[in-house]
Amino acid sequence: MSLILRDMIVKTMLQGRISVNSNGGCVYRSQCGNFKCAVGQVIPDDLYTPELEEFTVEKLIQLGYINKKYGTVDTYTNKCMVDIQLSHDVLHHGNALVGFVHDFACRIATRTNAGHLPSSCLDYIAEGYKAIQERS
Repeated sequence: MSLILRDMIVKTMLQGRISVNSNGGCVYRSQCGNFKCAVGQVIPDDLYTPELEEFTVEKLIQLGYINKKYGTVDTYTNKCMVDIQLSHDVLHHGNALVGFVHDFACRIATRTNAGHLPSSCLDYIAEGYKAIQERS
């Protein structure tokens, strides 16, 4: 798995909450700018504009908003980004952090041929939990 997925996972875990607009819908960046959704974590600050909220993950990649920092995004990473974003979007149900980790882990494990989570993904989850502990 790639650095882009690592940043999406670890930074979202560390943030510990979703990024929503005034209607409660997920947005790449909250209006106050303090919170980012999973994909919002990997949009460079200098490239973000509110107009990006209208774009899908695929469109952001196609237009180069993600590629500038991370380079070419392959098809597998693109699909995993969508999986992680979908998990972020359901964060508000129950225990947000555990729900986020469980949901994206299941989505990504389902995407692999072997039906299990890649070891790098497990490393990112461990890194996220360690960062949370160090912050506390």
